[in-house]
Amino acid sequence: MTEYVLSLIPQYGLVVVFVVTVIACMGVPLPAAMLALASGGFAATGDLTLWHVVVVTLFSFVLGDQIAYFIARAQGNRLIEWLRGKKRLEPVVKKGENLLRSKGNLAIVLSRTIISPAGPWVSYICGATRFRWVPFALSAFIGASCWTTVYVFLGYLFAGNLSAVTDLISNMLGVVVAGLGVTVAIIWLYRSWRNQ
Repeated sequence: MTEYVLSLIPQYGLVVVFVVTVIACMGVPLPAAMLALASGGFAATGDLTLWHVVVVTLFSFVLGDQIAYFIARAQGNRLIEWLRGKKRLEPVVKKGENLLRSKGNLAIVLSRTIISPAGPWVSYICGATRFRWVPFALSAFIGASCWTTVYVFLGYLFAGNLSAVTDLISNMLGVVVAGLGVTVAIIWLYRSWRNQ
């Protein structure tokens, strides 16, 4: 599917970036990250304009986040219960809930950057639990700006070797998540020890 979506860029350009990113931000498993990298690569070769890629990618990311938030806000807890009932989604939803409960606004930023697979589910959880919109929107915008900048510019800088960049990002994501897990465990152990 990734190859098919990427093959649409030369023909349809930023329309593909817009549509895929909006839909991916609503939880549909589409290759938005790879598309942002590839779009940056196309900008490096002159097929697309770099600032257009950045603006369209960021706008579509923010729009997708807002749509997910307001869908969940309208549906309330029914949506979260439905998502929890899906075996494949239950762990991601639970992770998003725990992250939001423990980190608040920082969780929203993290779910759009280093823990981006949880992003749509955090948006749905925020909407369903009636998390205040302004803090959600600001945090989501900050996270989306970081994500867009990193992916598009990596694609731009490494246009000739996007597969190596994809591997590098996957490996870095694993290291960052493992590091966060260790940090949380150390903090929890320290607090448990102090409370005894």
